[in-house]
Amino acid sequence: MRPFLVISLLGLCFSEVEAWAQLDRSHIVSSPFVLSSDYRALGFNPSLMTLEGWNGGHRKTRGGLEGGLSIKSDFLNNDEVWRQFFGTSSEDVGRWTAAEWSAALAEEQLEISGAFLTAAFSHKLGTWAVSYANRRGSQAEIELGERTAKLFADGGLDLYSDIQLVESGEVVSVADYDFSLGDAWTGLTLAGEETLANLLDGTRLRYQSVRSHDVGISKSWNGIGDWQLHTGIGGRLLLGSSYFELEGGDGEVTAFAAKSGGLAWNQLQALHGMLSSGWTFDVVDLLNPAGKGWGMDVGATLAHDNRAWVSASLVDVGWMEWEGATYDVNDLHVGTSNWGSSDAAVDPDQWVSGALQSLSPDAWFTAGDTAIRRVANRPLFSLGGAWMPARAIVFAGHATIRNREALAMGGASGGLALGVRLTQALTAELGVQRMSNDAMRIPASLRLSMSRGWQTGVRVGDISAFWKGSQPEVAAQFCFLRYQFSER
Repeated sequence: MRPFLVISLLGLCFSEVEAWAQLDRSHIVSSPFVLSSDYRALGFNPSLMTLEGWNGGHRKTRGGLEGGLSIKSDFLNNDEVWRQFFGTSSEDVGRWTAAEWSAALAEEQLEISGAFLTAAFSHKLGTWAVSYANRRGSQAEIELGERTAKLFADGGLDLYSDIQLVESGEVVSVADYDFSLGDAWTGLTLAGEETLANLLDGTRLRYQSVRSHDVGISKSWNGIGDWQLHTGIGGRLLLGSSYFELEGGDGEVTAFAAKSGGLAWNQLQALHGMLSSGWTFDVVDLLNPAGKGWGMDVGATLAHDNRAWVSASLVDVGWMEWEGATYDVNDLHVGTSNWGSSDAAVDPDQWVSGALQSLSPDAWFTAGDTAIRRVANRPLFSLGGAWMPARAIVFAGHATIRNREALAMGGASGGLALGVRLTQALTAELGVQRMSNDAMRIPASLRLSMSRGWQTGVRVGDISAFWKGSQPEVAAQFCFLRYQFSER
């Protein structure tokens, strides 16, 4: 994938990043412990905090600088799309025209997500364990109707009734202009706001950026013989920095948006007053988040001699409440900074950049009506199991299900994995994973655990592109800094 995709995604993650209410758990590879952002699986199955697993007995874990990036769409599972991105198409195919880009983009769903864990720890206290994680992340979902796809592919030509040709200076009507001639042009006369509502038919845009503070507690219970039961519960405080949702159909457009105002002077004054009069739970308002909410996770794991185990968990029970504004077709306007010239047409760099810029009400609306919206977190239910026939090998599997309307990992998914400890320090995992109505993925990971406790690793979401030439997801998770202290 071209560097601009990575740069765009990093910008999306860190420009407004403040993990989202529905945490993206696409890094689950069926392993009993995920590679990054887990802290003994807090947030996926908190009962695993007291389980020994791959690395044997542990006393505590400390770290941060972990996270992941993902771009996912069936649109990407096409050899020719990749050749267009890299500019390697044969002479017979050549560069796609605006019509061909429009046909490829129409009614396809593009999901972009990124997460970053900045600080976390877990600590065992006998048969108990406690854990904390501070996560930040953002996620976007873009689904373009036929006419909106054309808007992104041709530089917004349909937004104008007249354009000006750059070389000759001639003003021509869009109705009489042949886009295939390739003349450079700039938009001149807007065609009218009612046109935009028609162009957005069948289009849906969603974006969310949230910070979460997760805490968890877990306990192991001795059973009969070598059996142990691990139970855990986690809680999550959610502070949202921005949320945007737009949907168009039947000539109507509805949207909702909320955005944090940041830490302003009046919040500092309120902090001074609070310190003088005493602490209250309203302190969270000092950060002026656009959204506030909570989440809860519960889980249980039944293990036999740390060689075989089955687990179940229910995560992301809760909701977010956003303070923002609603918009309708009467509030529409044309964001000419996103479209309006041949420079924004056809090239994949341009339509992706335009799509990312469109995830804001400023690109579409003038003003809206103040509103409060409550968004359910859409709980995810997971079943998993693993068997360790030898100390160097683990077979594992999992299945999850979540409402299809969820912003992260909607629908059903499942996978199998094989983990092999190549050396005392190096562990490799290879798996197969599939979500409902989705292509099969082959994730792979490497994890390095040094004798003094330092751990690092990386996981690639799908390595099948090495022999297929295309893949439905470009994803990677990483762990730069984690220390795990063994029991002594």
